[in-house]
Amino acid sequence: MDESLIREQEAQLQKTGRYYKHICFMAVPVLWMACFLYGVRPLLLCGIAVLTGNLCDRLVSLLRRRVYQAGDFSNESFALVIALLMPVTVDIYVLIIAVLAGVLIGKEIFGGPNHKTDTIMYYIYYTAFKQYKYGYGNAMGVVLAVIIAILSAVQFKMGNKDN
Repeated sequence: MDESLIREQEAQLQKTGRYYKHICFMAVPVLWMACFLYGVRPLLLCGIAVLTGNLCDRLVSLLRRRVYQAGDFSNESFALVIALLMPVTVDIYVLIIAVLAGVLIGKEIFGGPNHKTDTIMYYIYYTAFKQYKYGYGNAMGVVLAVIIAILSAVQFKMGNKDN
């Protein structure tokens, strides 16, 4: 892996890493209160969510051939928040899918290096409002709207044949 990329990732982690640790520490009283009210099930759900988020981050780091940052608590904090927002009676597979979606969509799409994992809509937004290329962003938006309109018309016509 490129040394400059590793140094850049470590510098970024120094800026944002402490915030994710604070989120994890702030979840402890809420988790304690949930365990007091509902038993050990919230603790089990949070443990499964944190484990799922950590394993997903390690797997994505391995697949992308980048260095896993052990001090980055972003996935663990996202997993804790997702687990604490779920009802206590939620099935475990629903929690695992929610954490996987949160990590893969939230972090990997919107947090990818050098905008390599941006979605089309985010790329249009970034081009127009962050790079100040309003005309280019507007043209991309119009082309996307035309494509969506054509696909919607085709789907509407195909759907009406069944009736």
